[in-house]
Amino acid sequence: MITLNVLEDGNEKVELDDEGNLAVDGEINIADGQHRIRALSMILEGNEKGDTFFDLTELKFPVKVTHYNVQTAQQQFHQFSLGLKISSSRAEYFNQTGLANIIVRELMKNSDLAGRVEVVRNSIPKKDERHIVTFATLVNAIDLVYKDLETRVQAMELAKYLSEFFNELINLIPELHNYEKRAQSKETSLIGENFMFYGYVAISKVLRDKENWKEYLPLINKLDLLKSSKVWYAEIIKGGKERGYSIINTSESRQKFINKIERMFKKLLNEKTE
Repeated sequence: MITLNVLEDGNEKVELDDEGNLAVDGEINIADGQHRIRALSMILEGNEKGDTFFDLTELKFPVKVTHYNVQTAQQQFHQFSLGLKISSSRAEYFNQTGLANIIVRELMKNSDLAGRVEVVRNSIPKKDERHIVTFATLVNAIDLVYKDLETRVQAMELAKYLSEFFNELINLIPELHNYEKRAQSKETSLIGENFMFYGYVAISKVLRDKENWKEYLPLINKLDLLKSSKVWYAEIIKGGKERGYSIINTSESRQKFINKIERMFKKLLNEKTE
């Protein structure tokens, strides 16, 4: 099914005649069905070039048309998506009420994470030069680390701090702003992985109450983040050098990773401040 929304902005016109024909004058947004629309576009292009000869008028499938403003459309899709097999990043992106979701949206607007957050997929493809973390990973990480978050005011205060934190972090770590270095490091290290953001958010909480927290951020480079390390084997990393390493991404492994990164970073912090 394709879900389209006619944006309710006061300038739109939507009319349904007696024969069931829908006439729309206004902005139409795709809420769901991007892959199907892309496939139809490719068939149409192939027909025009003479590469394919498929009669698109023979295709019949349901199209849902809604008439909401942006906020309502996104929230409606979030509720609808809870029963669908779509990526958690896609579903979370349309969630307007979760405090962690609100924070991530702020980060996407007001920090160097802008343009670097994948909102459709649950993972970052190898050839993706732009994105470094998924929307779902950031939301999950904030929910797991900042469990005492209760109000929108607290969320906005945290968003302000995290914006500054990620600005410093992205500037500090070459893998987060350089695709070639990131792609190369992923062969052996966790530092540029989407999964590593569970660790980065954990570190942000450790540093939050430090007066001069920025001067301690480079301690990240002293963490043992090698995929071959015994620290991560079996609980976080599986495979090996010959077959290649892969990350175990489960609710249990995420919490273990957060706990270990927190302990390791606190140890480095204590050694530096003693």
